[in-house]
Amino acid sequence: MHLTSPDTHSFALTILGYQFPHLQSEPFDSNWLTVGIEARAPEGYWQASDACLLTYEARELVSWLREAASHVPAENPLDFTEPTLRFEVETSPTTTLCVHLAYGFEPPWLRSIADFRNHSFTLRFPASPSVLLSAAEALAAQLYPFPQRASQ
Repeated sequence: MHLTSPDTHSFALTILGYQFPHLQSEPFDSNWLTVGIEARAPEGYWQASDACLLTYEARELVSWLREAASHVPAENPLDFTEPTLRFEVETSPTTTLCVHLAYGFEPPWLRSIADFRNHSFTLRFPASPSVLLSAAEALAAQLYPFPQRASQ
């Protein structure tokens, strides 16, 4: 999944694999995915990785992006178990997809600010229906090899 904006913001999310590939039947731990991000803001580029999405949360993100392509999603913003990522659609003055990054996914120049722990860094992207659908389909393709392995 890759997003860009005219003002040099970019964000890429890549599913790297299961955090615990050897676990098959644990409802929770079998489904943790390690996610890699690459991001750019006017201040610079950074990358990070963390086991921060469950398989079913990543699929929820795919559905959320598809829903956002046609209207503001019912659940807005979209949060996950781990607070490293959050997605939101803003509709004024234009439709914008906001990607909020925190707890290790924030830019390295903010990590030294002691007060930053309770905040997130936000990247904003123009959110046309085609952009949102493209992001959803790219993420769905990445998730294909990583099915949910045990029921919750």
